[in-house]
Amino acid sequence: MFPILQLGPLAIQLPGLFLLAGIWFATWLIDREAPRHRVPGAALNSLVFYGLIAGIIGARLAYVSRYLCCCGRPIRDEAKRGAVVDWEICQACEPCFARSACQTRALVKVDADGPALIDLARCHGCGDCLPACPYSAISLLSLVVPGIGRSQDRTC
Repeated sequence: MFPILQLGPLAIQLPGLFLLAGIWFATWLIDREAPRHRVPGAALNSLVFYGLIAGIIGARLAYVSRYLCCCGRPIRDEAKRGAVVDWEICQACEPCFARSACQTRALVKVDADGPALIDLARCHGCGDCLPACPYSAISLLSLVVPGIGRSQDRTC
C-alpha cells in the first residue's frame, strides 16, 4: 500500500503527488531555461505533455497485455496450496499446537472457544501445521488462482 497524504476530506497517494510535482517542476524549468537556449518553450511543454500521455497509454496497454490473452482469458493460472480446518473435528485446543507450528502465522483464533481459522493470504501450503494438530483437523487444499503463476497449456 502506498503512503497517503490526508488533507481534510482529500486523500492523495504520495507517488502520484510526487509525479505531479515533478511534471510541474519540469514545465517551470522549461519556461525558465528555454529562452536562454533559444528554444520555443511552448514546443517543449507540448513535448512533455505528449510524452506523459504516451507513457500513460503505454503503461495501460502493458497492464492489459499482461493479464489478457488474445482470446480474452487470463494468461496464467496457478494451483495455490492452502490449508483448511475442519470445524467438526477441531477441538479448539488451548494452546493450539498447529498455530505454534505455523511459520507464517496463518492460523488465527477469532474466538477463544471457537476453532482456528486459516488466513489463505498468509498460508503458503507448506504443511507444517498438519502433524502438529493432535486431532488431524487440518488438511491441504489446491486452489486455482487465475492470473498468477505459469502458463504451459495456452499459447496466444
